[in-house]
Amino acid sequence: MRMMREQNPEVYSSAGVAAANGESWHHIRTRSQVPMLRPEIMRTYLPQMNVIADDLIRRIRLLRLPNHQVPMLINELFKWALESVTYILFNERMGCLDDNVSPDSISQRYIKAVNEFFQLSAKVELSSMPIWRVFPSLSPSYQKLKKVHDFFFEHAMKYVQSKVKDLDKIDPDDTSDLSLMEKLILRGSPRDASIMAVDAMAAGIDTVSK
Repeated sequence: MRMMREQNPEVYSSAGVAAANGESWHHIRTRSQVPMLRPEIMRTYLPQMNVIADDLIRRIRLLRLPNHQVPMLINELFKWALESVTYILFNERMGCLDDNVSPDSISQRYIKAVNEFFQLSAKVELSSMPIWRVFPSLSPSYQKLKKVHDFFFEHAMKYVQSKVKDLDKIDPDDTSDLSLMEKLILRGSPRDASIMAVDAMAAGIDTVSK
């Protein structure tokens, strides 16, 4: 991840909290820790988190078979995690737990990309011949991993750009109702915020659902 970001400085402002070290890590960490690590921020999101949890329970009841098994339960947990993480970041519902979500929906594409990201990361990092470190273009797995990562960033950037437009309409003296992402944008830059969104969504979806 660090290599992909450092080799494309025109796109990525840093390697991000998940991959950076030293001054680069400290730069983005100090801009994100105030809005993200305040305990009272949870009170803002708890009511909607309960609504999202209720939506998951409704889905489980709908899908449950007579023998009480739930087909593809892990996918429902992935959708619940994605819905929760994106709401905390953007104050918006993606609709992951709707009953009419298609296999080609953005939520399902995200979930598929998250699984591919961690599978490919392990394959690349643990390779007996890590040719990607010297000649990344000769490593098919590394190239696939880069495409998945670019997918994450492009869609995160769309969310962030939408929030940048919203910030133009608000009273600069009243930031109490801003989303977490809007607060990150104000403390850093849209590119910094996009990296935080990528890391939070990818890590959050995988760890929360499992």
